[in-house]
Amino acid sequence: MKFQTTLGLLAALATSVIAEEKVHYDGYKVFRIEAHDDVADIHKQLEGLTTTSVGCGGETDHVEIAIAPEDLEAFAALGLDAKVINEDLGEALAEEGPVSEFYGDENTIEARQAGLPAASWFTAYRPWAEHATFFNQIQAALPSNSEIFNVVEYITRELAAGYLNNDASVRAWFGKYDFYFIPFVNPDGFVYTQSTNRLWRKNRQTRSGTTCVGTDGNRNWNFNWGVTGGASTNPCDETYKGLAAGDTPEIRALQTFTQGLRTRGVKLFIDWHSYGQYILLPYGYSCSARAPNHATQMSVAGGFSSAIRAVSGTSFTYGPSCSTLYATTGSSPDYHSGAINAEFSWTVELRPGPNSSNGFVLPASQIAASGAEQWAGIRYVLNTI
Repeated sequence: MKFQTTLGLLAALATSVIAEEKVHYDGYKVFRIEAHDDVADIHKQLEGLTTTSVGCGGETDHVEIAIAPEDLEAFAALGLDAKVINEDLGEALAEEGPVSEFYGDENTIEARQAGLPAASWFTAYRPWAEHATFFNQIQAALPSNSEIFNVVEYITRELAAGYLNNDASVRAWFGKYDFYFIPFVNPDGFVYTQSTNRLWRKNRQTRSGTTCVGTDGNRNWNFNWGVTGGASTNPCDETYKGLAAGDTPEIRALQTFTQGLRTRGVKLFIDWHSYGQYILLPYGYSCSARAPNHATQMSVAGGFSSAIRAVSGTSFTYGPSCSTLYATTGSSPDYHSGAINAEFSWTVELRPGPNSSNGFVLPASQIAASGAEQWAGIRYVLNTI
């Protein structure tokens, strides 16, 4: 048994950020525009307006977009089939609270006490450097059973706590599996969301021939990357897939890492995203393709959803990625199902729900609750598969 936190794999990518003026969204109104199956036409009509996308990036029947206050009149003149779903995006972002230090002077005694990080870690969003300290503290609590290599924090802490407290289920899982957690697939992008633009989605990779920055890492994996319809070839788009499969440094490193696990067998792969409250199974590249064990995956996903709902009543929809949500190509679950042969390979889209007026914005007060839901679901899955 080994419990690995793989921070070293990607941490070097987030060593510097070029200072830019911070982006503010005060006064931006968020609209849901009915696209009537012509999303491209909607985006064409919006050209020239100052906007930012707040949707998930693959919708075919509608567009969720934030409009700058100075362009609201011009937007109204377009006469689109639109309704306001958030009156002030900046106000919603403020509800997330500030990015707060946990290991600062006022928290030193509580945060650095022997054992695991205090649960109060989950009451606010934390700066990049402190996440490394968090994982180092967990590793120190399990020195003979862990290595620092990467991790989803709430579940990692619960696993470590269960092991230290002799939870029979957790001890049994550690006897059967090695756990690998990679919390930051996009470290440069993560830092950029805190320093400059909270709603940034892609990595920070620059390319010759364009002033647009970034590639969508979840469209860059080397499995059916070239299939059309599930990603963009425009480097300015949010779902830009890159020039070739695996040509982003982050995905190239991760593919090398998981290929090294292939011969040992991968039981479960989960890629946690936001938002929408979905459990998405293979495949995203085709709405008719299914994994060989599709029925089993559906059964386990249903139990995962039920376990989440039992915590606080939150509903998660589950099913094949393409037919349940929309087409995606070059995605991580498709890659791990099709190329790595993971027995279970999912995307889990976290809170808020699909009809949220805030989209990717989640108040810090919901961090712990969201983590508790996922932990309940993971307990069910690991006790079942």
